Amino acid sequence: MSKPYMEDIIQNMDQTREVPVRKLPFWKNLFKFNDPAFCVMWVMFFTPAALTFWIIGDGLVFRGLLFIGIGLWLALTKAYRMAPAKELEIYHKARGNEPLTREQIQALGLSARFTYRDMGWYHTLEVGAFILRNGTEPDPVDAVKKFEHMTFHFSDKRAEGLKRDWGVSSRSEILDLAGQLCFGHGHRTGIVDIVNQEGFDKLYHRLTRNSDLSRGQLHQLIFEDDEDAEGVSLFLKKNVLSRLEMTNSELEKVVSDILEDHGAEREMLPGGIDFRAEIHCYARQIGRETIKSDLKNIFNMPPSAIDYIFKPQGRHGIVPLAWGFDICRGVFIVRLAYMAGYLTRDEAWKELENFRLIASEVFDSWESFFCSEVIGYYTWYSGHSDREETLVATRKVANDILGALGQGFPINNMVDWPEPSAASRAVMDGLIAQEGANPFYRPELLVPGLAVVAEPVVPATDVKAKTLH
Repeated sequence: MSKPYMEDIIQNMDQTREVPVRKLPFWKNLFKFNDPAFCVMWVMFFTPAALTFWIIGDGLVFRGLLFIGIGLWLALTKAYRMAPAKELEIYHKARGNEPLTREQIQALGLSARFTYRDMGWYHTLEVGAFILRNGTEPDPVDAVKKFEHMTFHFSDKRAEGLKRDWGVSSRSEILDLAGQLCFGHGHRTGIVDIVNQEGFDKLYHRLTRNSDLSRGQLHQLIFEDDEDAEGVSLFLKKNVLSRLEMTNSELEKVVSDILEDHGAEREMLPGGIDFRAEIHCYARQIGRETIKSDLKNIFNMPPSAIDYIFKPQGRHGIVPLAWGFDICRGVFIVRLAYMAGYLTRDEAWKELENFRLIASEVFDSWESFFCSEVIGYYTWYSGHSDREETLVATRKVANDILGALGQGFPINNMVDWPEPSAASRAVMDGLIAQEGANPFYRPELLVPGLAVVAEPVVPATDVKAKTLH
């Protein structure tokens, strides 16, 4: 392998984020005599000088041979210090890894959060060095047996992790799960429930501040009757405002004040909607601005990325929401499945290309993609933990994301965001055209001006795996 080739393929050692690979410490390896080969070389270097000194004593010949011996010793030490990088070269040659295309690196970058967390590799299909032990055929890497400094992941352990953490243990199950995540069938819309809950909590808290009604009683008063007739709606509004001892203008002022706290303005509602839809619109907008505020002030996400993921985008008006969370996990699962022996290299790249095409259609930058991943993780974690634990865990994930963006991927050589193409448009058009795929087009969920469709919020589809990440 040529040096330019290896400069394109060698990455950080396991459990480090350093490129180029760090050399072994100089002084620690200068006197490394426990290696028999090293001892033989040491004797060969200094025996001529020692014999010369014994025979003719000190002189130019002795000193010349001594300096030659020292020079050879230092040269050998220098070469030995490069052993980790040399092992990486041997590994990649045995594995058959080659420099990737820009598109392939873009696909791998979609799992950058996991790669950064695990201090793994950004531009090989595998997350890190691995040995295949599934009994089908000998692994060429396992046959080398010359590795001293590298840490290996074994295929059986990767398979065990996929079973434990993701609930998959076969090729078909992995491909099925990857397809669901690629097309946003995981936690993409789950954030809507949290938006609604946050909005109703804040709105009811402010409305009942000077009232004898509790928040639960107020919600029951508004939504307990299923009648939607205009007359019923007008009576309901008068009754609720009377119990709250406020006018409609005061209600709007309360909503405006809450939104102003988050730096937003109250949006005008379409005419003719009933009182329940009006309250729901207010709650959605308040909840949306609350989550956006958390993304900015707690998780340090860029404001432009935050705005992007909450609004309809592209030709199909897709609201990205937490789609990035599903895509990231799907890419990571495919990479693990390759390391576990469930997928061949070609099969894995085919799946990853699908993720890349979808991502290029849904998002416009790495920042918006990762912001989407943050709210997806927040949604998933809040499903089994309290708010404080969820904030702490999500903050850690956000820090990993910011760390990955800061170091670039590949490290110190950031790849650009994938651009939409004819292929990506065809994939998205086919997805939207599928029967039952319309949940991807749901701007009415989060934009108050469009929230006229009396459609209940659909919870995120359970992908039958534990999805611990």
